[in-house]
Amino acid sequence: MNNKALIPMVLLVASYATQADATKVVNWPGGTAVVKSYGPDGGLTLGRIETDGSLVLEMPEPPPSKQTVDQSFANCGGEGGMSVGPLDVGFTPTSLTVERDGTELGVLHAATSSEVVAWRNSFAEKNAVEGAWLQWVHVTAEADATGDCKVTMYTDSAASEGFEYASEHKVVFAKGWNLMRNSILAVHADSTGKRHAQHVVTDVVKAMPEGASWYFVK
Repeated sequence: MNNKALIPMVLLVASYATQADATKVVNWPGGTAVVKSYGPDGGLTLGRIETDGSLVLEMPEPPPSKQTVDQSFANCGGEGGMSVGPLDVGFTPTSLTVERDGTELGVLHAATSSEVVAWRNSFAEKNAVEGAWLQWVHVTAEADATGDCKVTMYTDSAASEGFEYASEHKVVFAKGWNLMRNSILAVHADSTGKRHAQHVVTDVVKAMPEGASWYFVK
């Protein structure tokens, strides 16, 4: 899919200084493992998975981030606009990798359904569905990212077929770890039948929403 404008997709939450998040991982094959996140600022061990599939996230303080909240959210590139502040607040997104003895086993996705996980894990190549995915992020101070943006998203290489993509941000970060939720409220089916996310609302929640789970994907 070709984009007429670059849309910041941040994955990827409510604030906790150091909070354990214990729940059962869907599709966990068994055994113990370490949960890590890797990014431009290095790797970070976030917790572990127990033999029975219980996920324990300890969420230590990450190293200083070169990425900021305003860099991550300020670009709209279409109709509308974002209000982000204050400037220069460090922003550390996470993408959870599962390892055992230094070998990667797979990844973890937090979502409201396995279909949302499949769409996310395919980098939007598979069909989108209504639902939500969640992501832990860390900020170095209180910050807000609010506003909306509408851009034309093209579904073919010739840019002959497109649809209006709308994103809304209602993000209020507390200092520390936050659980960010991205809710797909509407999908668009193109002429081939492929479904694309069309309306996404991003906010922060205090805990995993009802119906959401952590999914293990090899």
